[in-house]
Amino acid sequence: MTATPSTRNLRFRAHVFHLYAALRRSEITDADLVRTAQASGTCALTLRAAALRVLIGRAPLSVTQGRPYIERRAAERAHLGS
Repeated sequence: MTATPSTRNLRFRAHVFHLYAALRRSEITDADLVRTAQASGTCALTLRAAALRVLIGRAPLSVTQGRPYIERRAAERAHLGS
């Protein structure tokens, strides 16, 4: 089932509003970021990439193992299962 453009737009706006409200409260959790990074049909690519960058920055050393950014990104995506 494919969402109509207006439905996708509404979901995107709700998602951005949720993230904006969480930013204002300084309460963005890893779960919010994971949901954003994995929301392929509802979020803009730049928003998903930004969420992934924040997740990579917050990733524990046990996952990233001090690797360069590109390798950390691959390790974090594998860890998240996306």
